[in-house]
Amino acid sequence: MKFIQKGPEPVEFTSWKAEGDPDWNPGWSDFANPQKQVVKDALLSEQGGICCYCGIRIESGNSHIEHLRPRHPSNEEELVNEELVYENLLASCNAKENCGDEKGNLTIPITPLDPDCGSRFGYGSYGEMNPLNTKDTAAIETLHRLGLGNKLLKEHRRAAIEGAGVFDSFISTQELKSSNYMQKDSEGNFPAFCFAIAFVISQL
Repeated sequence: MKFIQKGPEPVEFTSWKAEGDPDWNPGWSDFANPQKQVVKDALLSEQGGICCYCGIRIESGNSHIEHLRPRHPSNEEELVNEELVYENLLASCNAKENCGDEKGNLTIPITPLDPDCGSRFGYGSYGEMNPLNTKDTAAIETLHRLGLGNKLLKEHRRAAIEGAGVFDSFISTQELKSSNYMQKDSEGNFPAFCFAIAFVISQL
């Protein structure tokens, strides 16, 4: 998980919400293009083109707007309407067994908006993801609710780590550590699973 620094909400989103009057109060069911696409583009940009939870590369066509605090909370949650609060919106991948789809109507103890979220998890060279502290119940619950330990994600992370050259004997540890995988490319995107790659290299 990587910390996401939220920016200001798009002007088009602010203006659309301000169109409400005594006869019409804007809600999520009314939210559509072009404003919806503008918001998704803004989320993808501030996240550097990676899923808010797992870190896989995403684009507009394979992602959705995720509510960090759910629109329809489970019974254990306090009902607070934040469906159009920009600070509550993120861009998640469309995977069916992890991330936003897996989280559903639950909240998570550790979120990508927590500045120290990245320091709560560690990654293995074979794609494993675990709490850095085995007694960190919040990290354990977050991994469980987001499905971040599933087999497919582990395989994707391992492929990204391999692609970075971690297993290549002709690439020195010094050379690996000099590469900055937490840096955006010329199009403003992070590499897929950048934080997992960076962690594994830091342990060499």
